Amino acid sequence: MIMLDFTTKMPTYKLCYFNSRGLAEMIRLIFAEANVEYEDHRLSDWVELKPKMPFNTVPVLYVDGLALGNSRAIMRYLSKEFGINKGTPFELAKIDSWFEYIMETVTKLHPLYSEPDKEYKASVVAKVEKEFQGKLQKLEELVNTNGGPYVFGKNVTSLDFALYNSIEVMEKIYGIKFDMKTYSAVNTVLTSVASRPNIAKWLQNRPQTLH
Repeated sequence: MIMLDFTTKMPTYKLCYFNSRGLAEMIRLIFAEANVEYEDHRLSDWVELKPKMPFNTVPVLYVDGLALGNSRAIMRYLSKEFGINKGTPFELAKIDSWFEYIMETVTKLHPLYSEPDKEYKASVVAKVEKEFQGKLQKLEELVNTNGGPYVFGKNVTSLDFALYNSIEVMEKIYGIKFDMKTYSAVNTVLTSVASRPNIAKWLQNRPQTLH
């Protein structure tokens, strides 16, 4: 469990995203793990709010009223702020490099959310599935090298939360189902993340959404 220093006043946090998991759920997992309160604002007025967002996209995190856009930047900020990732500058960079490695594939799916061409959508999903299988194999080797139960060994990192959410999103939204028996070490990471007390509580009580 992450221990925070409450001797100074904590900022106020407001996370803006749709009423779905998508790119925001890994951020919600970080908040859950750190046991930090935040406003989970689920948008119903996107057309009106879109021009007000930093990059006309979500998620956006407001920290004491200041806006921070881009899901990956938000993950880096909160991971540092809450002390999720620990290590030397090089070790932290390694975590970040693997985070980017999986996200560069997963984010190829998000433009498909409103894609009307079913044939094109299916072709992109198939390519992403094949590409991510290769990345799961590399992750399998990395977890085995580091000894588990998390990707970089005994300590959970933001990468573990991103990986958990990425596989969940691919399965729930895009119907990509991986045979996790083939990736038993990665599957151990997923079950280890889900069984962490604060994460388990969030998973049990989070809003149920269609995607």
